[in-house]
Amino acid sequence: MGFDSYDKSSRPTVANEDLEQAKFLKTILDKIAVRIGNEAGSPLYTQQVTAGDIGEDVFTFNEDAAIELNDPTTLVSYTVPDGKVFYLDHIEASGESYGKFTAKINGSLNKVKRSSWGDGFNVEFNYNSFKVTAGQVILLEVNNCGEDTAPYEGTIEGRLSNE
Repeated sequence: MGFDSYDKSSRPTVANEDLEQAKFLKTILDKIAVRIGNEAGSPLYTQQVTAGDIGEDVFTFNEDAAIELNDPTTLVSYTVPDGKVFYLDHIEASGESYGKFTAKINGSLNKVKRSSWGDGFNVEFNYNSFKVTAGQVILLEVNNCGEDTAPYEGTIEGRLSNE
């Protein structure tokens, strides 16, 4: 069979957005996984890892029932344990009043959002598996900008790995 007679239409195709959504894909044998996604400016980056390195899901939740007005308060935080790497997926927050939410990684301001009636007083920071190394602290702070003391909640979500 020559190259000219090769039928390209029989090859399966996968859209790039489908690849980006498949952060970790396990094989049938559950021994090898492939990390797929755009990194380091490459159009497509793949990395083979053992299934044990995929990491465990981490959901760190906290709520404060009475945050005072104009008093920036740490709502939730997570410190990456020694010898581990944390892949931050997203931070979610909500409250029963207007709020200014500030995400910090290792003390540095990273992202800011404000909640309002239009978004149901909910905010979400997307990080798409942002790598945070051992000893670094992920922190979500809220400043109650409403008219009275109010409750707020926050969650930090990601995967902890041995990398």
